[in-house]
Amino acid sequence: MLVQSLLNLTDDQLEDVMGAVENWCRKNEKTLDSEIGQKALGLAANIRRSRGLTQTQLEQILTHDMSGDNQGF
Repeated sequence: MLVQSLLNLTDDQLEDVMGAVENWCRKNEKTLDSEIGQKALGLAANIRRSRGLTQTQLEQILTHDMSGDNQGF
C-alpha cells in the first residue's frame, strides 16, 4: 500500500516527501525502513498528495504529528 501511494506522486511531490522524511528521520535518529520511518513516509505522502505543501512544511507537520509516536521506537 505504501509503494502505491508513492507511485501516485509526481516527481516534485516525491522529492518533497522524501526530503522531509529523511530530515525527520535524521533529526529523530530513526531509519527510513523502521516502522516509525515507514509511518512518517505514509503520512507525508498522503498529506503532500492532498495539500500543496513544501518540503519544509511537511517536515514541520511530521515533527508535530509524529511526536507522540516517536516514543519507544
